[in-house]
Amino acid sequence: MELSIVCASWVLIEILFFLNTVASDYLSETTILILSMIRNYFIVFISGLVPLIKSYKNVNLPVCTTKECAGNFHLLLISEKTYNSFYNYLKDNSSEGLKMLSFWTELNVFKHSNKENGINRILATDIYNKYLHEGSDFYIDFPSNLLNNLNKSYLSTSNNLYNDVFDDLGEFVYSSLQAYDYPNFKKSQNYTILEKQLERDEIIYSRLVASSMISTLEIE
Repeated sequence: MELSIVCASWVLIEILFFLNTVASDYLSETTILILSMIRNYFIVFISGLVPLIKSYKNVNLPVCTTKECAGNFHLLLISEKTYNSFYNYLKDNSSEGLKMLSFWTELNVFKHSNKENGINRILATDIYNKYLHEGSDFYIDFPSNLLNNLNKSYLSTSNNLYNDVFDDLGEFVYSSLQAYDYPNFKKSQNYTILEKQLERDEIIYSRLVASSMISTLEIE
């Protein structure tokens, strides 16, 4: 659409230029001056205003994820692409690791979520029944001392409030994933594929940065 507008405008400019040249012997000086002014205004609009208007449009660039995000366990869990790769690996290779990652994720959502209309979307009861209740498909066998501490505080805490006693459980699954599942993940084909994807992303972003620097230097 934009290309069609630009082409049509240039055609109009050329027509005005042609009339201005061919009919100069038959038109008054005032008419020729007006045609020249119209032509110049079109040139200014096409070469200046159109790029300026386009520059105000939103440009959706992907979030840059580097190889460091895969090589650092903390960054792995907070970067979408690396998290998804780790999740898919656990889904195929470690049911216990998948439950722990799911628990760690929901626990952090519960901890940092804002209340909607005074109600949390995730409640302590939801997490307790899903991961700490024996017989649940997502049951995690936490050490007894952590469960004892949780049970003492859990009964006296509102269900829609995060209790700091959950932090011990979060640290336990984090350490377990980092010590066991993450090293195995780094030896897997999933990790090899992820590294290639991140390497490609780094190349793309380095080119974007380089082109931006060149554009800045040319403007200055």
